[in-house]
Amino acid sequence: MKAPKSIFDIVDLLVGYFSSDKMKESDVHTVKSNINGRKFTIVENRSSRWQKRAERSVKAALVDFLLSPKIISRSLQAIASEVPFLNGKRWVDILRIDSHELIAYEVKSETDSLRRLNGQIEDYLSTFDKTYLVFSITQRAGVERMRLGKRIGLIEHDEGFRKFKIISEPEKNLKIKKRNLVQFIWTDELRKYLQDPSGDAQILRKKMIQRHTIGEIKELSIAALLQRYLYRYKFFMTDRGQRTHIADLDTLTAESHLGRVHG
Repeated sequence: MKAPKSIFDIVDLLVGYFSSDKMKESDVHTVKSNINGRKFTIVENRSSRWQKRAERSVKAALVDFLLSPKIISRSLQAIASEVPFLNGKRWVDILRIDSHELIAYEVKSETDSLRRLNGQIEDYLSTFDKTYLVFSITQRAGVERMRLGKRIGLIEHDEGFRKFKIISEPEKNLKIKKRNLVQFIWTDELRKYLQDPSGDAQILRKKMIQRHTIGEIKELSIAALLQRYLYRYKFFMTDRGQRTHIADLDTLTAESHLGRVHG
């Protein structure tokens, strides 16, 4: 790769890289240049960029599947992408926010590894009413070997044809932890609800857990999530056209989390 000589060359190089279909290549290139006495280093990790793009492509197709006439639920309030939970320890690939339920979808493209799945699923099962694993048709044997049980729903996808098949529905989760749900409620919202305008976040969450049932905390968590994602979902629905494109996922992602998506 030719080293850039100006800042404009760097911009052109990056634009060309992000739009290049050579992103499928697994090699990594490092380019060093000296522009006006300042050193720049550009590292291209093509395999990781291609993997992220493949995953986002599956997520976009999954949103269309969830909105299809045969699947869409009357209780659906909003769909969100890249939603953090457990204080940012984990992120939900796609979250369906229903009137009284939170339904999580963990997405695996054909380039993703299943290695960390067990740890991810345990955290999902302590937080959401239902959890689905969305996996590539090429990963079927690996998923079957894991024996995930009836608490996890399985959806198989064929990336080439944007097709999805529900293999199994999950059982309703009865082991949700209050402390996981209450983290969806921001400090300002806790202060308002508990009428404590200067309360510390950690203390407020403890009060919420002590004073309220799991059902009450869930309703407040759903309301808090809708406060952040409902207007984004409504805009998405008016703007997406006939199908969801990768760029449309940004509309379903809170602005403060877009760095994780594109970083």
